[in-house]
Amino acid sequence: MNTTVEELKAVFNLLHDGSITDASALDDGLLLTIDCAYLAALVHQGFNSLRIRLSGLEHFAFHPWADPDSQKISVTNVADLVSSELEILSADSDSDTVAVACKAWNSPLFKGGELFIRCKKIELNTQNGESLSLESLVKYSKRYWDAFGSK
Repeated sequence: MNTTVEELKAVFNLLHDGSITDASALDDGLLLTIDCAYLAALVHQGFNSLRIRLSGLEHFAFHPWADPDSQKISVTNVADLVSSELEILSADSDSDTVAVACKAWNSPLFKGGELFIRCKKIELNTQNGESLSLESLVKYSKRYWDAFGSK
């Protein structure tokens, strides 16, 4: 089992309903900003986003959902993906790649699709760049959903 793949899958599943609002190229990867106010505010009052650093990035491509008879396309321009306002729905994985199902709120070309990511290492950070463990994110998510369920 690839622990990086499992961790990245878990992070995206915890950030469901969040949106990819920024992406910055790094020497060996990409830094994604995910607006997920309901979780970020639990990490620190006033925060509305979290960051995922993808190091050793080997593959990053978005495959829009398409009719079975239409030509398949792949979107790799990160700026195009950010401007599409991709909302995270869920994540799944195979042995080395995470597939994140996303709804596109602002694209004339597609309504959604899957974002495929393969990297060597991930780091989760708060909005101001402080390290955040997966265990802490799980704790904040559980706290949010427990409170949501008791309403």
